[in-house]
Amino acid sequence: MLPPQLTQPLEWVTYKLDVYLWLDYHYAYSLGNWVKKVHNAGCKYTNLDMACKFSGTSDEIGFIMVHVDINSHSPNLIKGIKLFNSETKLEGLELILCTIEKINERRKTM
Repeated sequence: MLPPQLTQPLEWVTYKLDVYLWLDYHYAYSLGNWVKKVHNAGCKYTNLDMACKFSGTSDEIGFIMVHVDINSHSPNLIKGIKLFNSETKLEGLELILCTIEKINERRKTM
């Protein structure tokens, strides 16, 4: 148990930031832990950097940024599933295959 002197300020900050009070590993360390290097240059893999670095090594940054990039392809997987469940089954399967190939290519850089 933490004393109120610690929990109340933490609770206030998390409320203001609209985040959870605990460190959510998959979001805080990986999926939500990125910033653009050049603000108006888009979200391409090469324009991303870690917002919060722990060791700051190139290995750590590369590992996290690969996961961010892989997860950026998730909407196409969902779209492919929806297409498959409609009348355009082949188009859905092709989109899923293409997306998985892109993900695997990026994963190989890890």
